[in-house]
Amino acid sequence: MYKKIVSMVVIAMILWIPALPVHAAGYMDGAQAEQESSAGITPFFVGVDIIMASFSISPSGVARGMVNVIPKNASSLDYILTTASVVNASGTAVKTWTNIKSTINVDDYFIFDQSYTLQKRDKYKFVYTVKCYKNGTMIDTASGETIYKTY
Repeated sequence: MYKKIVSMVVIAMILWIPALPVHAAGYMDGAQAEQESSAGITPFFVGVDIIMASFSISPSGVARGMVNVIPKNASSLDYILTTASVVNASGTAVKTWTNIKSTINVDDYFIFDQSYTLQKRDKYKFVYTVKCYKNGTMIDTASGETIYKTY
């Protein structure tokens, strides 16, 4: 009788395991929680180590979008071009910055940091594309977006 119960429990567990949700977590999941990127797969970069984005809205309605690009080393990239938009809940870009050039700063990374005063209360997200250049040739590119924030 005992063997029958144990084997029924084992069979039930084997049948139940495929129904469990699976989530892969990396060491950067805590830092990426603020970004909430829509990218599901981390790309293999040639000159970039990490790309991080953040988006915030102040109580007075100032939206601030930032993209930090950390190169693999101080000489792996010459500059980056960032195109970014603040997008409302209906999918309309309310502010767009196109091909904003950034060079490496004293802390050895590239930063795109722009602000825009929102005209009305709504939900907004930050959408961006970064193109990274070395010797005039684009060697890396990445796009992403943040989660919606409410103003």
